[in-house]
Amino acid sequence: MPAKSSKKKSSRKKNKSNKFKNFLLISIVGLTFVALVTVLLLPPKHKTTRHSTQIKKSTKSSSPYKTPKPFSPAKKKPYVYEEKIGQEYDAKVRQADLAILQTIVTWSKQGAKLEHKNIETRYFHGSPFHFQNISVYLPVKSSIFFKRLQKNLNDFVGNTRLISQNRHQWAIVIDGQKTHILNIEIEPFHPSPGEKIGYLAIIIDDLGESVHYAQSLANLDFPITFSVLPYNTRTKEVCSLAKRLQIEVMLHLPMEPNGYPDRANPGPGALFVHLGPVQIKSTFIDDLQQVHGAVGINNHMGSRFTSDKESMGVLFDEIKKKGLFFVDSLTTSKSVAKILAREKNIPYLQRHVFLDNVQEEKAILFQLQKAENIALRKGTAIAIGHPYAQTLKALQEWEKIRNTSVQIVQVRDLLRIKSSGF
Repeated sequence: MPAKSSKKKSSRKKNKSNKFKNFLLISIVGLTFVALVTVLLLPPKHKTTRHSTQIKKSTKSSSPYKTPKPFSPAKKKPYVYEEKIGQEYDAKVRQADLAILQTIVTWSKQGAKLEHKNIETRYFHGSPFHFQNISVYLPVKSSIFFKRLQKNLNDFVGNTRLISQNRHQWAIVIDGQKTHILNIEIEPFHPSPGEKIGYLAIIIDDLGESVHYAQSLANLDFPITFSVLPYNTRTKEVCSLAKRLQIEVMLHLPMEPNGYPDRANPGPGALFVHLGPVQIKSTFIDDLQQVHGAVGINNHMGSRFTSDKESMGVLFDEIKKKGLFFVDSLTTSKSVAKILAREKNIPYLQRHVFLDNVQEEKAILFQLQKAENIALRKGTAIAIGHPYAQTLKALQEWEKIRNTSVQIVQVRDLLRIKSSGF
């Protein structure tokens, strides 16, 4: 009896084991079948590659699967026209200019106006800035105007005070230094016609990317000097346009800035201080051949290069051989260009005003007004702008309202005027 019982138990265990194995096998086969059916029923995926040239636009459908987007190249970075120019303090003064403009705009429709009476270069711990004496005509009480101005100064600059000099005169003080004098006038200030004559040259740098922009500058009723970068996409076309319309052309010569390459890159054809004399000469000659008809040079960036006497000496020797003049864009107060130009007897001028460090039409008009005043006070002045849309709009507006006591001339004319002892 015990033997028969043992055999029955063993037989039951085998049957259970076989049933389990059969169940497991059926389950695996079933799941595999379901997975295959699911994959086969799914819609096919569409592959896209970055070289795809044409993909049909999908119409709206109930399918949850989206048509893949075609490859699109990375957006081109906006062109950097200049390295950041000016010391920190000068930047604060320009922000105060904007605060004044913003305040004037509030009552401009009621006749609020401002005009420069005088501008002079002063220094704050070695940093140059424009000290400005401005006439203000107000249709409201001066207390209301200056209350709004103080708020705008706090918003734009900070650490700025308005101090009453007397009933009709206020001073703006930034970090303890006077930067602006504001005079409350009954009528706007206007210089007497014929009393003074000033000469102003306006240079637009970094041309060579748009023939249309160059043509728009040529359409103004006063002369603009084109400063053209080598190796731009439309450099030769812009030079051809200038030649046809008898517009003065300069080579906008790329030079090494401080902080290269992290903070600014001057682009192709640039001169660097580590280059030897032979390389500086050959690079300069190649750049000059790109800009046909150039009669002068001014620096594109170059805060590092223009402060290096040895490198600038090599360049100036070549400029003298070619019979060209040099305009210092003054991207650094450490530039040695003026000293070397005197030593080597090279025709030299320097920039007085950058028009569009702030790319707003009203701010650019404000800078043009500064340039007018400097020209009237000193006799001659140079303003430099860049091919921004706002700069062109400001010049077109200024064309209607500019001070006719200031004559707009080419840079070569300015050199002749200065050499005649004006």
